Amino acid sequence: MRTMLALATGLLSFAAVVAAGLLASRAATERLHQGAAAELAQAARHVADTLDRGMFERWRDVQVAAAHPVLRNPAASPEAKREVLRLLQRTYPDYAITFLIGADGRIEVTSEGILEGVDVSRRDYFSGGRAGPYAGDVHEAVLMAKHLGPRPNGEPPRFVDLAAPVAGLDGRPAGVLAAHLFWDWAEGVERGVLEPMRVRRPGAEALVLARDGTVLLGPAALRGKGLADLASARAAGAGETGARLESWPAAAGGAAEAFVVGHAPTRGHRGYPGLGWTVLVRQDSAAAFAAAGALEREIFHWAGAVALFAAGIGWLLAHAATRPVRALTAIAERMAREPGAAADAERAAARLGRGCLCHEGAALGAAMACLIGSHRRAAAALAAEEARLREGEERLRAVVDATPDCVKLVGADGALLRMNPAGLRLLGAAPEEVVGRPVPDLVAPEHRALWAANHARVCAGESLVWEFDIVAPDGRRRSMETHAVPLRPPGGGPLAHLGVTRDVTERKAAAERQALLVRELDHRAKNALAVVQAALRLTPKDDPHAYARAVEGRVAALARAHTLLARARWAGADLRAVAQGELAPFLGAAADAPGAGPRAELDGPALDLKPGAAQALSMALHELATNATKHGALSVPGGRVSLSWRVNAASGELRLRWAERGGPPVEAPPARQGFGSRVLEATVRGQLRGRVSRAWEPAGLVCDVEVPLAQAVPPLAA
Repeated sequence: MRTMLALATGLLSFAAVVAAGLLASRAATERLHQGAAAELAQAARHVADTLDRGMFERWRDVQVAAAHPVLRNPAASPEAKREVLRLLQRTYPDYAITFLIGADGRIEVTSEGILEGVDVSRRDYFSGGRAGPYAGDVHEAVLMAKHLGPRPNGEPPRFVDLAAPVAGLDGRPAGVLAAHLFWDWAEGVERGVLEPMRVRRPGAEALVLARDGTVLLGPAALRGKGLADLASARAAGAGETGARLESWPAAAGGAAEAFVVGHAPTRGHRGYPGLGWTVLVRQDSAAAFAAAGALEREIFHWAGAVALFAAGIGWLLAHAATRPVRALTAIAERMAREPGAAADAERAAARLGRGCLCHEGAALGAAMACLIGSHRRAAAALAAEEARLREGEERLRAVVDATPDCVKLVGADGALLRMNPAGLRLLGAAPEEVVGRPVPDLVAPEHRALWAANHARVCAGESLVWEFDIVAPDGRRRSMETHAVPLRPPGGGPLAHLGVTRDVTERKAAAERQALLVRELDHRAKNALAVVQAALRLTPKDDPHAYARAVEGRVAALARAHTLLARARWAGADLRAVAQGELAPFLGAAADAPGAGPRAELDGPALDLKPGAAQALSMALHELATNATKHGALSVPGGRVSLSWRVNAASGELRLRWAERGGPPVEAPPARQGFGSRVLEATVRGQLRGRVSRAWEPAGLVCDVEVPLAQAVPPLAA
């Protein structure tokens, strides 16, 4: 009897715990599954968008270069055209080669000086490029294979072709400008997107499929294979972005493997139409759903432990519950076995019956004693169970109090009933300041209606996830993401709202910073192109060689400023570093006078410039240094130049002085204003809204530049 009671108690407890655990874990497991799928789908979308944007930029580069006057001029020398092609190649290191094809289909000039004269009239990029801007899908190198050799990863080089028509100066077709872009570029995109995600999802892999389903990028065992029959590839081919669980053929011909696969199509970007690529991001299903499996195993372990504990308690309770029955049985057996023991039996019955001398009274007394004893034991067992529940509640409370997320209980009327320490720290408030108050008072005004509507839905039985902003008692504003489920309060009554809320302010700020960075890079690129265009427009074009040297010098000055800004992530550049870049050849000891010190001296405090001011001042210093080298102090041995700068806080100006000495004697100011002076004036006045004054003293030129601090330095530096 004791064994049967123990087994029944254990089985019933096990069934109850398992049923409750499965119900509780189903929602959590489903949420984990959905989170894994959504993250992989988002990664696939990110890779696809990055590929489209990268191809659009290269597609646009070739079109811009095809309009270059040198390439359009049939009289331009091959070296001049090659220099234009090399400039295009230097703008993006992943160009393998750029080349100009004549109208007859033969290569006229290449950036590398190879393959010139080769007939490519049957190549798709020639025929497509004559008709308009052209982008060709991935293919292995043919003409370039013997010149390049294998790539760093050991594989033969593969290219994406880009081409655009070149019109002559008379407007008639003159040829095609084409470029081979290394496919390694796409591998860099895949690494840049997936490396951060692999910290959370180890083993995640990205694949890029061609329009026909051939693997262009992915694990080495799958490259070149067709995966068009996969459901994820078909869905992406139909324009869908999402994720699914599907079986993939094993790479070595073994059993099929299950993966969670995020898929997204490439759709092109702006004018670039796209090449119909499909991006798949996959992770082994066991790894993707590992957290859900661990949760289920933990539930079953706890169910087994609780069942064993209940079986033990059942065995002890059964033993205690049958003690009076055994006592009655022993008395009856003794009376049957020893008729002379009736007196002892009566005394035992009397003790059981608390003084009753008859057999019936003894049985009744024993039954009463059994009931009283059972009651005491049941009370003791109940107290033990309550202690165990209190211990479990304390453990749960410790977990809730230790979690870094805000855990709160909100009543049906919207009042805050309870909040864990993490939530109180998030609000910067004591419990008495917020507990009992309406939660909408803490929600940002524009989000209160949404919060109230979702709260009502949760209290009606729904589980929801949404985002909203809060305003803490100290005025701080934070962005929150809450996961809310309905909960019945212990004392009964309407459903309450149990929410786990996480601070996502930094996550949203990071996304906003990323979007801002993209816009800033686009803005900087447009500014740089505008400055280069202005330098090209203002440079005299009478002498082609002098024109090329002048343009190269000015573009080099912009490039040096661009390098300094890029190192500082476009936050600005130090004025001394800008000056050192332009005067570097003269900052060392003079070669014509060893021991005489440098020919150029810098004097001024550390000062960070705005990106636009750094580019403009770099161009201005370049013009001054060029003039000094041609006509001034740096044109003769022993000549010296000093550059000093000071910040005048009272007038709100940055003042720079360029002073030359030891150069050719200055008898009078020049009769006419040179081009360098016009560039200097246009740069300082037009871009920085400053002033330029020049004095031709007998010792040499003295040039003062005054620039408003608001134009030159960031607000904090000013």
